[in-house]
Amino acid sequence: MSLIKSTILDQTFKGTRRQLLKAMGIATAGGVSSLILSQGLNAASGSDNAAAEKISLPPSSDTDDGLYWNDVRSKFVLRPDIIYLNTGTEGSMPASVLASLTKNLKEFAGSPMECIGFKEDTHQMQIKNRKIFSEFAGADFSEIVLTTNTTEGLHFAVNGLDLKKGDEIITTLHDHHSGLSALHILKDRKGITIKELALPVPADSKQEIIDIFERAITAKTKVISICNINYTTGLRMPVKELCDMARHRGIISIVDGAHAMGALDFNLHDLGCDFYACSGHKWLNGPPGTGIFYIRNAGNNPHSLWPVLTEVYYLSNKGRVSTMLQMRGQQNTPALAAMIQAVELQKTIGRNKVQERILSLNRYLKERIIETWGKENLMTSFEQNDLCSGLTSFTPFKVFKDRYDSKKNLEVCKQLRKQNNIYIRNVDFKLKKTDTTKTNALRISTHIFNSCDEIDTTVRAIKKIADKI
Repeated sequence: MSLIKSTILDQTFKGTRRQLLKAMGIATAGGVSSLILSQGLNAASGSDNAAAEKISLPPSSDTDDGLYWNDVRSKFVLRPDIIYLNTGTEGSMPASVLASLTKNLKEFAGSPMECIGFKEDTHQMQIKNRKIFSEFAGADFSEIVLTTNTTEGLHFAVNGLDLKKGDEIITTLHDHHSGLSALHILKDRKGITIKELALPVPADSKQEIIDIFERAITAKTKVISICNINYTTGLRMPVKELCDMARHRGIISIVDGAHAMGALDFNLHDLGCDFYACSGHKWLNGPPGTGIFYIRNAGNNPHSLWPVLTEVYYLSNKGRVSTMLQMRGQQNTPALAAMIQAVELQKTIGRNKVQERILSLNRYLKERIIETWGKENLMTSFEQNDLCSGLTSFTPFKVFKDRYDSKKNLEVCKQLRKQNNIYIRNVDFKLKKTDTTKTNALRISTHIFNSCDEIDTTVRAIKKIADKI
């Protein structure tokens, strides 16, 4: 679609909301999209000064302003010949982040000791970058530890707590393996009890979920460990309400925020959790191997968290737990510094605008799924916006039993990649604890660099493949 045509449509189109969204989408190969994306690639591979330049975008207050989001797309270095709808697994870096990473690595290689000990951006303590991120996320500097990924943060929390045999941790059947692995280590090592709750698929209301947790809590419950957004169905959990419930009952709350940071507009203090672990390399679009761990009121360390990975424990007179966790040997500080460039892009766009764009595309995708396969094949909440995220799960098969067939779902993903250069993924989960076979689904991620045109192309391709399998 040409820029002129896009502008005319913006001014004159009077169709449905879904049609308008489609009209404002960009093509994924050739034309404007290829030109914009090639400019992004050139910026990333060009001068190191690109990292230092202020990110600029035209003013816009419209979530569905196609020209504006075309410009946002141009900031990324995604190949123009692919449709990338799998941010839930791994994000793509903007050109400014890639340029920053390259610049930082060159400086580190050129003068390692200067970077480790004297340069703010790549200093081992990461004071500057922790301050920037704490302001962005609504936390205190002392509460933030920059990590490698979500998994590392979750293990810091779970393995750092002083739990004992018989203590109970409540989680769900939809939590990620990284968090569940930490819990099962404690189960085998210390004899704790893990209670995995079934969740409705799809969920109808926040209260429905809150009630499930209220019924599950016992006198032995010491920890609630949940995802902010479930990787399986994209359900946005009522985290604030659940953390408030936990706090009033003296229960510790741990939140896996892998799919929320960079996708939702929230404040960690307002969220009310005790611990929050998330990725810098997924929806925030930082480099691989970056993450964040939040410890509420870390200065007082109210839950006596042990710094399970540190190099300064016996040297620091038992100092602040976040400081001890930050000092855990040499880290990829060039990548952590580059992650802050991703934060700057989010700030330039506006976190609320990022969230609204993601949810707008998510709703458009679900409308297309319902039109193509029926609402009964959608496993993600549709009507309740506060339960939605950038993740959508569904089955593209007419025969009910096929939703249990992992081979068919994997084959769709494989053919989609080979035939169409489209990247999504499959997920599986139990609907009930007693299930002997897992439910399988396809999962699509919609992020700010995606478009309605890409969604339409993907839905058509999936239907064509699924109908032949």
